[in-house]
Amino acid sequence: MKGILAGLALLLGNALAPAFGRGSIWLAAAEAHRLDPLVLYAVALQESRKLWPDGRVRPWPWTLHVRHRGALRFEGHREAAQMGVVAFFGFSAKVPH
Repeated sequence: MKGILAGLALLLGNALAPAFGRGSIWLAAAEAHRLDPLVLYAVALQESRKLWPDGRVRPWPWTLHVRHRGALRFEGHREAAQMGVVAFFGFSAKVPH
């Protein structure tokens, strides 16, 4: 598996460099949890990929996976948080602005 990911990284070259460069959120999150940043990014991309306005496909940070409903994409963190409460607790709750 690591060989395949390493090969992918070589093929993509500079396209992924900003995503994993010093100070990137992917590198920081991966190091904090002792994960390979490329694997973390690959999972995020698989689970939440979205075509962004700049024409690139990247993970969408406000995606929730809900049982029996699949991936739900929201415009921002407040909407995603409110849906997370509904999905987890089974009732609606207002999220303060």
